[in-house]
Amino acid sequence: MDDPAASRTYARTALAALLLATALTFAPGLRNGFVWDDVQLIVANAAPLSLDTLRDAFGRHFWDTAGFTLSGRAHFYRPVVTLAYALTRALFGAGPLGFHLLNLAAHLAVVALAFDHVRRRLDPDGRSPMAPVASAVAVAAFALHPGRAESVAWASGAPDLWAALLLLLALRLDPSRRPLPAALAFALALLSKESVAFVPAALAVDALCLRPASERRPHLRGAAVLFAVLLAVLALRALVLPRGTLQVGAPLAAASRVLASLGHLLARTFAPWPLTVWSSRIALDARSAPVYPARDVALGLAFVLSALGVAVAARRSPALRPFAADLSWFALALLPVANPLSLGLAQLVADRYLYLPHLALSALLARPLLARLGRSSVVTTLSPALALLVALGALSFAHARHFHDELGLWRHEVSVDPENPLARLSLARAIASQRRYGEALAEVRRALLSAHAQNARAVQMDGVLLAAAILLDGLPDADQRGLGSVRSFLDALGNHPGQPAQLDAGGLRMQLLLGRDDAARVRAMSAEWALPLAESALRTLAPLAAQQQFAEVQRRLPGHPRGYVGAALALVLLDRHDEARRALERAPAVAAPGVAHALSVLRAAPCADDPEHPRERQVRCALALDLREHARRSALQRPEEPFDPGLLLATLTADVRDGLCRRARRRLDQARTQHPDWDAAEAGRVVASCGEFRPREE
Repeated sequence: MDDPAASRTYARTALAALLLATALTFAPGLRNGFVWDDVQLIVANAAPLSLDTLRDAFGRHFWDTAGFTLSGRAHFYRPVVTLAYALTRALFGAGPLGFHLLNLAAHLAVVALAFDHVRRRLDPDGRSPMAPVASAVAVAAFALHPGRAESVAWASGAPDLWAALLLLLALRLDPSRRPLPAALAFALALLSKESVAFVPAALAVDALCLRPASERRPHLRGAAVLFAVLLAVLALRALVLPRGTLQVGAPLAAASRVLASLGHLLARTFAPWPLTVWSSRIALDARSAPVYPARDVALGLAFVLSALGVAVAARRSPALRPFAADLSWFALALLPVANPLSLGLAQLVADRYLYLPHLALSALLARPLLARLGRSSVVTTLSPALALLVALGALSFAHARHFHDELGLWRHEVSVDPENPLARLSLARAIASQRRYGEALAEVRRALLSAHAQNARAVQMDGVLLAAAILLDGLPDADQRGLGSVRSFLDALGNHPGQPAQLDAGGLRMQLLLGRDDAARVRAMSAEWALPLAESALRTLAPLAAQQQFAEVQRRLPGHPRGYVGAALALVLLDRHDEARRALERAPAVAAPGVAHALSVLRAAPCADDPEHPRERQVRCALALDLREHARRSALQRPEEPFDPGLLLATLTADVRDGLCRRARRRLDQARTQHPDWDAAEAGRVVASCGEFRPREE
């Protein structure tokens, strides 16, 4: 029964209910912090919004942020998202709330546009009162699916949201009627996430399946316009991105990879359990080659054959063509995220990859639901659907909370899959960030055992380097033997293939012998190897070596602030404070936020030139820059020197900051005994504060 007025009323009511349910489901995500990739993509990418930011966003790959140039992910080109992050920071500040708020707002906008798109697709004239109901239920399945948690409750899930929002805007503008505005919106969608590349083909299928021959030309022309935009964006990508970052692989392996990806995505569509961000970890054989689950390959093959069967049947039966058109959107949306090119990642696919395919699936679900609503009772038809939506919403509500903080996320992942070495390494990083170094190293050991059992050589090397980084951060400056062991271990790993690399520090002992290929892989790891090696030279008071190695860090990671700060600190060790200050002043703008503290210290009173008291200046400046061992050695008084309370106070401060509480108390007690007339009140307060800094075992 046609009733345009009722259709409009139902549409408003259904949309309001849909948006309310979506907002309530993902509202807990507003309290989430920064987790996982947020550190690289958002926290480290802190350049202010400016023309330089615009140029940099379009002139580099997505992961080329301040200090995290990951060559393995250099195939992602998403300048719109990079600019969105900068705009969010400018509007809301650097905290996580603004990013999560914008994610939720973008998801709600996508839901609203998706509802309008599906309703118009089912009922172009807006006459059916049941079309809004069927559309709302189908879009709710998309909006509330547990796979949405990664995109909405995780700040780094924004690419899916922006791509979908801009794509729906392009479709709403209608390329057949307004080709230029639609082309612009589609270009921005492509520059948000590559997976919208399927849309020109889907529009061409729509024109062939849903339009009579006499009306197809403008719709095919609109699809051609978007295809031209796709070619232009691909050309831009080719100019910007490094070559050779993607591979197809051998035909049989590529076919298995694609079919397994399709099968797993379908399985997660209809059975999104357990709630995890690591649902498709790749198994490896004895040669470290990927092994794909037979179940997923079979399911993917069955889907491909079924889709081809529907296409053949639709050619003969016009009644099947609307269904075939809807199915083509879902199938084509799956292809870009089904690994047609090998990304070289540790897992096959992720739930967030389903954002666009599930959006395309909405019309496929809504069409048979609308037909059933026309034949059966509304209550009978909608009751099971609403029960399913409640279950999906409950799962999404729970999953969104897993992204609250780094420690909670990875503890959950380890509880889901205790044999996942990558989850354990991430958990170790989270624990180490809380300065619980012994517990973090224990997790690394467990990860290394799992990686060894699974023939995951690359993960083993990641674990070894993480263990060295944790030791480097956890060892006190006073433990020069342990720090020296870390330094020689890192140096041997990358620079001396064929020679044993030995590590004996912090209760951890290991020995590795790497070949040339493994050593070359280690040397290529800028943030994981080159930077810790430079840090170890600085911590072991080898300023000339540190200068050279931090210069290499600056070359590899031109936006990483630590490359410039470390080089400046090496100059401070050489008592060249003015050169250190000038070096930081020359740091590029992208690194400016990260060097600001060290630069302000070098400009401040503790490091100011003091010709009459050069030793005191050196000690003050070293403490202000947290060069604890350098301060301790500079302040150490020889027996023949007169007692200097200021130098002793500096030594005690260095001990306290190193967490060496017993040593600090012994120094204080000895000084009180030797100098009974000394007013030790201030020194006593310093020693009493021990424990407020990072705790370490002595």
